[in-house]
Amino acid sequence: MPVFTTAITGSTGTGVVALSGSTIETEGFISSLGVGNATTINVAATVPANYNSILYGPITIGTAGTLTIKSDSAVKIIDIENV
Repeated sequence: MPVFTTAITGSTGTGVVALSGSTIETEGFISSLGVGNATTINVAATVPANYNSILYGPITIGTAGTLTIKSDSAVKIIDIENV
């Protein structure tokens, strides 16, 4: 079992957690019952280089939001109605 030696480095608002070391960030939710994403992106969201990612759609990029997909990454949007 891995031992984590890095603590939470900061919190920028309610429900936002970022850990240093291996990248773990959330603006949506992660629970023992599932993983999800917001229907509207209102923050600066980034898919790091060399990652595969799935978003459940439909998705809207709000006026305060951005979605950056770094090089050699792939993002697939799956309609939640088809899951």
